[in-house]
Order: sequence, then C-alpha cells, then structure tokens
Amino acid sequence: MDKTKKGIALFITLLIIASILSIVAVSFSYLEKAQDDAGKTSALIQGNLLYKNTTNILKRIFPKGKTDSKKLDILYTIPMMLSEEKSGFMVNLQCRPLMVAVPIKWLDETFTKKVPARYDLARKVLEYIL
Repeated sequence: MDKTKKGIALFITLLIIASILSIVAVSFSYLEKAQDDAGKTSALIQGNLLYKNTTNILKRIFPKGKTDSKKLDILYTIPMMLSEEKSGFMVNLQCRPLMVAVPIKWLDETFTKKVPARYDLARKVLEYIL
C-alpha cells in the first residue's frame, strides 16, 4: 500500500510538472508574438519620424514659393548629409534617375498608345543619336 501511495504521489508530481511546462511554453509563444508586434510598431514609428524629420529639413532648405536653381543643381549632383541638431537626426540624401536610358520598346506605337509622349520622346532621342 505504501508503494502505491508513492506511485500516485510521483504520478501527480509528474502531471503538475508537465502542466507547468506547458504553461511556460504557451507564455513563451505569446511573448514571441508580442516581440514581433513590438518590432513592427517600432519600425512604423521610426519610419514616421524619418519622414517627418526629412520633410522638415527639406522645407527649411527649399521654402514654399521660392525656387532656387543653385540648390537644386547641388542636390542633383552631390549627395547631401542632412542633419538636425535638436533631435540628432542625420540622413544622407542622394538623387538618382529612375532610368538611365529610354527603353527601346517605347518606339513601338502599339505599346505606347496610352502614353504617346513616350513614343515622341523615344523618337527624339533616337533622332538625336543618329
């Protein structure tokens, strides 16, 4: 009879340990999900701050209503390091063209029916080269 009590006590102890381990495993999975969500939220906040700081600096450099071709030429030719002392924000700003050449398929009139300006541009570039 004593051995059966010890066996039952051991079985109950094992069940309690197993249930505690399952609770810990579930809590770790919730913790991992919370960390993923916090990372996404943090990235969104950082993106918003980056956008806000960049636009504030560019508004100071290029005030509304005033066009300065010298500043634009500098912006297009030389990479600029924009920084703000107040927040410690720094970003390297560089302008690059989206395309380095006119796509040859723009010479096909059937392809450029929706945007005829593309065909005209491609034709002018080809005439200039020839």
